[in-house]
Amino acid sequence: MLTSLLLIYETVNVTGSGNNVWAQVALVADKVSPNYERVEELFCQKVVDKSAAAPADQKVKKKSEEITLLDPKKSMNVNIFMKQFKMPNSEVVEKIKLGDYELIGQEKLLGLLKILPASDEGKYSGDAQGFKISSLLKLVDTKANRARVTLLHYIVEEIVGQDQNVLDFVQHLGPILKAISRISLDQQEVEIRQIKGKVEAIEKRISNSNPEVKEQYSSYITSVTEQIQELLSLYSSVKSDSEKMAEFFCEEVKKFDVDEFFGNLNTFLEKVIQCKKDNEQRKIQEERALKRKQAQEAEMARRKSLDPSGSSGTPKNSLQRVKENDVCLVDLLLNEIRQGTSLKTRKMPRSVATIS
Repeated sequence: MLTSLLLIYETVNVTGSGNNVWAQVALVADKVSPNYERVEELFCQKVVDKSAAAPADQKVKKKSEEITLLDPKKSMNVNIFMKQFKMPNSEVVEKIKLGDYELIGQEKLLGLLKILPASDEGKYSGDAQGFKISSLLKLVDTKANRARVTLLHYIVEEIVGQDQNVLDFVQHLGPILKAISRISLDQQEVEIRQIKGKVEAIEKRISNSNPEVKEQYSSYITSVTEQIQELLSLYSSVKSDSEKMAEFFCEEVKKFDVDEFFGNLNTFLEKVIQCKKDNEQRKIQEERALKRKQAQEAEMARRKSLDPSGSSGTPKNSLQRVKENDVCLVDLLLNEIRQGTSLKTRKMPRSVATIS
């Protein structure tokens, strides 16, 4: 039995006039067709059958042939609820169809509705029309049953395998996002406000100075003030565009953090590039392993062809012969001990010892 691994992502509510990324995605024809058999092969895990590991003397419970649509707890609650009508379930269904409000009032129907399963129960995301951009980072967290392979590795492999030009946008967009992700919009506003405050303080001090100082710095202060107003205007424009972007990606405008958004996009593109490199490296390693295996099989076939008897054609390993001799010596020593043979070492003659 197999069970699929879950990808937990944050859903978004697709509303409005349709001017959003998910409405546009729905209109685009799929360029890449997912290989669902491959997905099942990589991202399904075997469920251990506990009954198979049970002791032999344990009684095997007879499996029920009934198909249950509700979990045990809800099934019990529904049965308790239905017993109050004191009639067969089929008659209760007919009463509901006929709208018999005397038997089944509004309160009872609402009570039944609370314990019945929802339309999207059992599914993590329900009928989701889109997800948050931050959920893209979770593709790497979904591990396959192969070493160093994630869901993002599989997606990149499928995309590159079917259309090598699909990932071209990563090379063009990557440097831009990397530069943007280093800039904090909120921090820029703070710095602009601080500069404005310092310029206003200087302007106030100059206004209290003599006419010569006023004349000398008035044009400079005016120029700096205009530049600060231009920066504030640009910041307001960027802030307005970030709100539009939040609406385009169906994010909550009040909670939308543009710095975090660009940071997540930049991190995702970096992971895509890394996954592509990992796939290429793994492919090279697999090709090398296949060549080694083929070379070994060819060598074994060559040796068999030289020795029709089926042996490898090489003498026994010397270490193996030593082990066999060791076993024989041990057996002989044990046999002599059982028979009571004296195992004392004899002194060698001096002449023999001298020669040796």
